[in-house]
Amino acid sequence: MTIRKIKGLAIECVQGNIVDQPDMDAIVNAANARLLPGGGVAGAIHRAAGPGLEKECRPLAPIHPGEAVITGGHNLPNRSVIHCLGPVYGKDEPADTLLADCYRNALRIAAEHGIRSVAFPAISTGIFGYPVEAAAKIALKTVLDELPRLSSVNHIRFVLFSSTDHLFYERMLGEAKTKKQALLIDLDGVLYVGDKAITGAAEAVQWLDEEKIPYLFVTNTSSRPRSALVEKLARFGIITDEAVIFSPPVAASQWLKAHAPGPAALFVPQATKTEFNCLEELDPYTESGASSVVIGDLGESWSFPLLNRAFRLLMAEPRPVLVALGMTRYWRGPDGFHLDVAPFVKALEHAADCRAVVLGKPATEFFEAGLAILECPTADTLMIGDDIVGDVHGAQRAGMQGVLVRTGKFRPQDLDGDIKPDAVLDSIAELPAWWENL
Repeated sequence: MTIRKIKGLAIECVQGNIVDQPDMDAIVNAANARLLPGGGVAGAIHRAAGPGLEKECRPLAPIHPGEAVITGGHNLPNRSVIHCLGPVYGKDEPADTLLADCYRNALRIAAEHGIRSVAFPAISTGIFGYPVEAAAKIALKTVLDELPRLSSVNHIRFVLFSSTDHLFYERMLGEAKTKKQALLIDLDGVLYVGDKAITGAAEAVQWLDEEKIPYLFVTNTSSRPRSALVEKLARFGIITDEAVIFSPPVAASQWLKAHAPGPAALFVPQATKTEFNCLEELDPYTESGASSVVIGDLGESWSFPLLNRAFRLLMAEPRPVLVALGMTRYWRGPDGFHLDVAPFVKALEHAADCRAVVLGKPATEFFEAGLAILECPTADTLMIGDDIVGDVHGAQRAGMQGVLVRTGKFRPQDLDGDIKPDAVLDSIAELPAWWENL
């Protein structure tokens, strides 16, 4: 028997019978589409569970390759049975994707139901004809890919009927490697609020450096340049440099240079204009001739004449492109909530009948640009933020996982809506302990 513990998850391979795993919360049935008794694993599970299992399965059928459903265990010693329909090799395509879906969907169902331990057979390797070695690689890779999402599952067992299958799985488990993971971390609300550091933030960043975990500070701040953010972080004991900070002005200057060359009308604080030094700035008193109109967080510097100038520029022919440095609705300072850039962008979109190019959170393109700097795939990266919409949902739409902290703009009602974070931490200080238990 081979057993490994990877980031809090015990994975083992045993030779035996899937219906004889009394210490497992759930066992997995390599089912047929109708969820009926049959030969192999499905027949053995139905015989052991009794007729009640077939009766419970009827309204759940049919299922399609890659799908999974859950029932009770009936006469089995297990709390639940998770039924998966694996692909028939050479018929159901793409076979590798469908087989991975079986394991992925089974594990997500287990997590949704608070199941802590799951026993899998070698899905699709029997009469469905999937080569055992290829199936073992897919099974183990999918389990490792799902590690960050296994909120309750801490023990997975592969139960192999034949000694040959058992040897294949043991070898693959011995060679299995966890994938590289990286972090995108919001600044305001996560590492600090206004001019006050979050307790434990500096220690958490130091831990990331010591563990050599790749990370990037991702902020929607457009009211100050990266150099000012580096100085601010230093005051909180976080020593970094501009290369580790990715902000909308940086993304926008790169995008405008490639897609909208010509004079840019910059509605950003004076200090932030240094991030746009590679562009030609339109005269601040001109109301036409812009190739782009860039809207950042001007805070209390907004006035009706200033907003109206942006509107007139957008109405001039040829029409310039409207660029939003993020779409954050509000932020939280020491004295309460403040409007951010999104309300002003929405007003201009409505008045000028145009759509902004968003180069900040929650735009998928912004997250992808940050990931390109880290050279890390989306599925391997976590976003940590205090904004359930801009940080968590934005990251999830980009294919990442979103972790919410209970600091900054967090409100308890954030957890009651349709957006569900992949994890919730009291603060960034909990990151090291939480990460070790992934």
